[in-house]
Amino acid sequence: MNPKKEHKPNTPDIGLLQIFEAVHHTGSFQSAGKQMKVTTSAISQAMQRLELQVGQTIIDRSQRPIALTHFGHRYLPHASQLITAARTYQTACQELSRDRREETRIGCVDSFAATVGSELVKSFTGQSGNVIMHSGITPEIVQQLMRHELHFAICTDPCVDNPNIHAQAICHENWVVVSPEPQGWPASMNAKSLAEHARSLPVIRYSQRSVIGSQIDRFLTHLGRHLERRFEFDGTDALLSLVSSGVGWAITSPLCLLQSLHNAQKVTISGLALNPQGFRTVYLLCQKGPDEIQANRLAQITKQILQHKILPRLAQALPALNRQCLVIAP
Repeated sequence: MNPKKEHKPNTPDIGLLQIFEAVHHTGSFQSAGKQMKVTTSAISQAMQRLELQVGQTIIDRSQRPIALTHFGHRYLPHASQLITAARTYQTACQELSRDRREETRIGCVDSFAATVGSELVKSFTGQSGNVIMHSGITPEIVQQLMRHELHFAICTDPCVDNPNIHAQAICHENWVVVSPEPQGWPASMNAKSLAEHARSLPVIRYSQRSVIGSQIDRFLTHLGRHLERRFEFDGTDALLSLVSSGVGWAITSPLCLLQSLHNAQKVTISGLALNPQGFRTVYLLCQKGPDEIQANRLAQITKQILQHKILPRLAQALPALNRQCLVIAP
């Protein structure tokens, strides 16, 4: 004779355990039904399903009021522990969700964080709880957004190849040429005049690992300028410091100039004629989904800061800079 196959209990259903607990405390299916706001029949069926799950009889239905079987008495403490754990889990999830709403993590490229960041944090904190801002180069910020370490990213890559990313333009920055003051480069230049002046000094570049470095390299290639790579920097401070000391010239953006204002005021700034590759766009990115609504609000706040705070600062601090060098997106 084959031995009886041992029953393997299924994963417990928390809803059934809660009904079991109500039946025990009230002493009847009818009272438990009133407490749970379901019919007596639903309570009875639920207890039958639970007994099938555990493979044992839990309720002694022959007694009035209903009593637990010997197994039921031993099973009750375990059921109560699971119910408590489920409630703790639910509370923890609610708190995590609440924390996410009260804490907004934004990543920005360095030039944006240094110029717009403080105003953005002040303006957005009152509307969305605490704001934590990270700064860095675009590739790092985008990766943080992909890993859900950030809610929003303000950078220069729209991530058009990623269908899960929502992107909207914030502003457009036209490239500007910076050169040592004694050189006397003109306030406005086109490709021809840039080529003539570029021969007198070496170019100082942003590193190729940065998006701004790659964009400016493409711009120079578009102009037909294949210039020797001698000096490269990740940051604007070092780049402008070298320009102001007379070592070479560079191409940068208005926000980068504002970021390193103490150096920017020691160089000659020349605007460039409009060119298809002659600008960069700053985008606000987020994961597609619920964050898009908040992203729209963040974008509007950012544009207002640019309009009412940053443009006036640029005009006052760098009067030689053409106002059209920074254009706010519609």
